[in-house]
Amino acid sequence: MTLTAFLRRRRARRTYSRASHAVVQIHAELYTTSDPATRAELLDQFADIEQAMSRSYRAAFGPDRLPGEGCRDMAEVHAAAADLALMLADTERALTEGPPNSTVFRRPGSRPGEVETWEQLAAAQDRATRADLINQLYLYVAQRAGAQAASSLASHAYTERELAAASHDFDRQS
Repeated sequence: MTLTAFLRRRRARRTYSRASHAVVQIHAELYTTSDPATRAELLDQFADIEQAMSRSYRAAFGPDRLPGEGCRDMAEVHAAAADLALMLADTERALTEGPPNSTVFRRPGSRPGEVETWEQLAAAQDRATRADLINQLYLYVAQRAGAQAASSLASHAYTERELAAASHDFDRQS
């Protein structure tokens, strides 16, 4: 490996590492934020960072095919996670702005029922219901984009469940 290639790889790894830390910070904010507009903005930022991780992954680590993921590599997983975050952001925005255009949730290879579940999520106000719908989406997306990419949905469902529990506890104390 030449010095230039080494420095380029090192720079890409540093970029990837910073982005990875930023994703963790945004995820922590999602645990404590119930305002749909703020959550939509955080999910947009999450998507931007996942896209940056997708772009820098191959330069940082080279091709990295994941076993059991249909020849996908981590760069593709990050790109899919970014797309899912944008879709989740659209569902949050729908809570304050009204439902998005029906085509916003259609993706190549969408499974029967997947688009309808996204539309139900865009209409669901209750955080526990949203968590259940996101868990359903996990099953569809795992078939279409792989379990690794779908795992981002599982973690978002968990934040919804935590917000629902916190809201329930607050309501009981009031």
